[in-house]
Amino acid sequence: RSVTNFLLVGVGDHGVAETVGEHLLRRGIVPRTFGAEHPLRGHLRFTVRDREQDERLVAALAAWMDGRTA
Repeated sequence: RSVTNFLLVGVGDHGVAETVGEHLLRRGIVPRTFGAEHPLRGHLRFTVRDREQDERLVAALAAWMDGRTA
C-alpha cells in the first residue's frame, strides 16, 4: 500500500506543461515539471498541502485558463 501527498495532472503536451508551470511559478507555486523526453512530459505534479495553499493553486490554474481561452 502506498500513501502520497502528490497530485499528478495531465495538461496536454510538454509545451503546455512548461507554459502552465511558468505561470504558476510567477505566482509562487512550484509544480514539478518533467523533461521533454520523460514519459510524464505532458503532466505537472503538485504537492497537496493545506486548504489555503490548495485554493491558491486552484485560483492560479483558473487564472491561467481564463487567460488562455480569452
